[in-house]
Amino acid sequence: MTVVNIAISLIDRAPISVNADGTVRDVTIKDSANTPLEEAVVKAVRKWVFIPAMGGGKVVACQISIPFAFESQSRELTVDLGNPTGE
Repeated sequence: MTVVNIAISLIDRAPISVNADGTVRDVTIKDSANTPLEEAVVKAVRKWVFIPAMGGGKVVACQISIPFAFESQSRELTVDLGNPTGE
C-alpha cells in the first residue's frame, strides 16, 4: 500500500499493453486528468513484468486491463495497485 496526501482521484481500470517478453509497453488511463495519483499509477505499472501470454504455443504480446482501487481516509489516500500476477 502507498499513502499519498492529495485530493481524491479515482481510476477504475487502466489498459496495459504487454510485450511478448512480459515487459510493459504502454499504460493508458482513460479520461486522464493528469493528476499526481494517475502519474504514480503509470510510473508503478511501467516497472511491472508479467508472465508472457501464450498464443499458438508461442509467447505473444497482449493487452490487459487491471483494476485499481483507491480508498480515502480523511485527506490521506491509500492506493492499492493490485497484484500484477493475478494471484
